[in-house]
Amino acid sequence: MGMPSILITEYFVSTFNPYISEHNLLAEACGMVISLIKTFRASSTNIMVTVSRYLANTIKKIFANVDIVVIDEDKYLDEVELLKDLVDFVVAIAPPTHLVAIAEIVKNKFLGPSFNIVKSLSNKYDSLVILRKCGIDVPRTLICSNSNECKIRELDPPVVVKPSMMAGSECVYIINDLNKCKKYVDMAIKCDPTRRAVIQEYIPGFHGSISAIFHDGVPRLTSLNLQLISIDDNKVRFYGNILPLRSTRHVYWTLDVINKMMCLSELKGYIGLDVVWNDSGMYVVEVNPRFTTSGIGIIELYPGLGRIILGREKPQNTYLGKEVSGYAYIVKKVNSMKHIINYDKLCLEGLAYGIAKTYNEAIERVLNSNPGAIKTLPYDIKSSSLISSDNY
Repeated sequence: MGMPSILITEYFVSTFNPYISEHNLLAEACGMVISLIKTFRASSTNIMVTVSRYLANTIKKIFANVDIVVIDEDKYLDEVELLKDLVDFVVAIAPPTHLVAIAEIVKNKFLGPSFNIVKSLSNKYDSLVILRKCGIDVPRTLICSNSNECKIRELDPPVVVKPSMMAGSECVYIINDLNKCKKYVDMAIKCDPTRRAVIQEYIPGFHGSISAIFHDGVPRLTSLNLQLISIDDNKVRFYGNILPLRSTRHVYWTLDVINKMMCLSELKGYIGLDVVWNDSGMYVVEVNPRFTTSGIGIIELYPGLGRIILGREKPQNTYLGKEVSGYAYIVKKVNSMKHIINYDKLCLEGLAYGIAKTYNEAIERVLNSNPGAIKTLPYDIKSSSLISSDNY
């Protein structure tokens, strides 16, 4: 039997056009693709990667032995449907509407949850309804398609306003005055491909994410990652991660959330959960049923992640901080990268990531790469609760 073949397809890298695309998304997108290529190449697989014509030479510079497929940016889903027949598995990173479409197109070749689970978890409202039924703490959340019909007064300020089917921090706002909320709801609705907005109570505390890899419905490897999130002028901006956190309480909360996730059937592959925690506990505020930026750091620390995703290694609910030493950091190098005309350089150098021996060293690496990344964090990045070295 020959080596299995995998198609890695990232929407932004595959459809990038420097004349119309948002340049500030490129560094993260390229970083995720590069990391996935590394881990699956280390897992002895044949790799095919979709790229736009503008990035083909960029990816070829670092991976000469990878099958680079240049696709028509305007026919992305059609191209994926054709390519799926040439491989054994598909790993996809895409905005929610496109991710749902890919899961339906590639069916059981998708290295992720089933189509029905992807569809449910990609919606920022439906996903929280499902998690609440699983016994997971989530914030109070509303959904509406018309700001005049939103029952915003049911929530206490501040609130988070965001599109229901968008990825990342685009069109996400923190609003303290409910009298001004209508304007931001309209802005979020306009951003959303389904023309709906989610209004969610804001949970004060530390912002992070959980990365969990499932196989056969069982969690195999889990990590809690600190998110470098700024709140400035009502806008939420993502700058990077430091991972994994290791305090006893944080690990307990994290594994409790993941164990409760098992109330869902057909869980498979990498799943990301955005979380906030404080003294009251941990709350899941959003779900990404796909590989996320935190995965770049996980692969730095655990290069064999691809083998777990493929099911070749089957650890039982192992926590990353127990398996490896040190901390990974990922950070956008500049606050705004739109002014960088050289997208080749932006793709390869716009994101800084690596390994530090200690948590404090990871902070220093972040500061050296982008001092602004922790300037307006809504929490104290040097809190003793984050650098605890308790045993668990």
